[in-house]
Amino acid sequence: SVMPLPPEVDAILRKENKLCVWLDVDVNGSREAYQRAVDFVAARNLAYNLTSNKLEELGGSEKRRIKDQLYVNDFDWSQKGRIALAMPPQRMVFEMWPDVAPLAVENFVGIVLANKGKGAESGVLMSYKGCSFHRIIKGFV
Repeated sequence: SVMPLPPEVDAILRKENKLCVWLDVDVNGSREAYQRAVDFVAARNLAYNLTSNKLEELGGSEKRRIKDQLYVNDFDWSQKGRIALAMPPQRMVFEMWPDVAPLAVENFVGIVLANKGKGAESGVLMSYKGCSFHRIIKGFV
């Protein structure tokens, strides 16, 4: 017999009558690198004669100048780590088919929501939070 989906699974995003779940991922620390670039522009825009103190308002040539010259040559800031001038897509969306594989959907969504508890042997919370991806292949599966 087919098990009905738990209510918390049904409560996940429903889009176009398709059950979808998503994972927000941070690829190579891009969120932190982007925030560092935003902070750099806000703090150093006057010193470097930028047209705005907001990164998203700067033009392409100014962003290129920040990346190639200004940031790397600013002793105080360049020591803080790399910058990213744009945020790459960081949401992976998975379409679920509960009518085809209800147990797999229940388990996957439970791990996404981190409500499956801790592993019996490891004692570690069963969740994707903090997990590393080895590689992502677009269009695979």
